[in-house]
Amino acid sequence: MALLEPYFRVALGSHYGEQDPIFAASIKPPTLEYGRKNRIITYFCTMNPPHRRHHLLLRHAFQSVSEHLNIIAAMIFPLMDAFVDNKSARKSKDSLKFCIKDRIQLWRAGQEPGDDEWGFLDERSGNEYSGLNLRTRLNNAISADGFDFGYIRLAGPDYMTIAKNNLQKTKYDDVEWITNNISRETEFWVPRQVPLRLKSADDWEAEGKMATARGKMVTRSSARVAKSRAAPSKTGKISKNRIGKTIWSCRSLIPRHKSKLYFVPAKMEREYSSTEVREVLMKEISDEERTEALRPLVRNPEVLLKLLDRHLCPFKRLFC
Repeated sequence: MALLEPYFRVALGSHYGEQDPIFAASIKPPTLEYGRKNRIITYFCTMNPPHRRHHLLLRHAFQSVSEHLNIIAAMIFPLMDAFVDNKSARKSKDSLKFCIKDRIQLWRAGQEPGDDEWGFLDERSGNEYSGLNLRTRLNNAISADGFDFGYIRLAGPDYMTIAKNNLQKTKYDDVEWITNNISRETEFWVPRQVPLRLKSADDWEAEGKMATARGKMVTRSSARVAKSRAAPSKTGKISKNRIGKTIWSCRSLIPRHKSKLYFVPAKMEREYSSTEVREVLMKEISDEERTEALRPLVRNPEVLLKLLDRHLCPFKRLFC
């Protein structure tokens, strides 16, 4: 076994201060193990601005399957401003746009206690290509010491649909994907039923049982997960009361691709979207009303409004 943090420092090089923490101090820091595959979640997203859905999506993916898939940490990559510009141009000319510096600050403001014990926020890259370089260096450093290691890419449920599941996209060696429906509905999942089959993918298989329900802070030391596949009932099917607690997986049927998707069901209380947050920010209402309207959407609306107040015109690019 070996701590993960020293490998991060090798991969980051001199661009990262020796005293700057990679992960917050914890009783159980991210640790590599011999004899099983070690995985790190990678999460690329515009986050314009970050809100509860982004954090819930990542937290549920990590907490519910960290033991089963041996996911030891996560890397969060807020995408550069050009990605935000391109995405906004496709939707609305006057879409509110936050610069990467502010999006990084908002992400940190939205974290729950303990999130930074396993989640590393890359504040230097801003694009997938820089993120790829960091991932490559980290992979090389870990693999050189004989650890079985790989990345698993987190995607929102809107990225994985029945007709267009994106499993064919193996760019940057993303052969494993994970998604859930904790903050947005997905069309292939119907509660208490086996997930609907995706185009160009095989049937879903029951991988195992989830570690915990949403809302509980789970550490790798306290989580207990069934490592064997979920056993079918006497009728050959998984009982309905276990379907919603099962980790599901399917593979791409395209021969040249080896992608695998994990789906972790969740009980969704409501949908969240960056569009909804921006609409509240642009409403002509009082600051008190705006704060209360934002509270269900973002963890620290005061930080978001403070950033907004620094700028003359909130309807255009928010220059840092």
